[in-house]
Amino acid sequence: MRSRSYEEVRLGEWETTLSQRIAERDPVAARLFAEQRWDVIPGAESMPDFEARVREGLDRLITEAGGGRVVAVVHGGVIAEALRRITGSRGVAFLGAESGSISRVIHGVDGTWALRSYNETAHLRAAPQDDDVLG
Repeated sequence: MRSRSYEEVRLGEWETTLSQRIAERDPVAARLFAEQRWDVIPGAESMPDFEARVREGLDRLITEAGGGRVVAVVHGGVIAEALRRITGSRGVAFLGAESGSISRVIHGVDGTWALRSYNETAHLRAAPQDDDVLG
């Protein structure tokens, strides 16, 4: 199995504080959601640049898989951008996937994409303990 390292969206001055600023209702965070653009954050990556990086990464995964299945473990911004591109949704509509969740997409032989599922979390529930299983 091959492994590659890709970057999350570059958040400039907010590189480690995005969640905190959203929780604190920072006015710039409100603009982020109103305008659906990362680059309202000071020093953040532009939407076209981020879109191009994610598109390149998706294309590379498909090419390297040669028609097989691929697992990509990525951060929330990349999930949001990939699913925005696949579904034609607004800029950060899919921001907020749970950590460790699974989203499934299909890439057709004709080059089309489809979203099969988003933010699946059933696998994150605790497995039953031995004494919880009736036998």
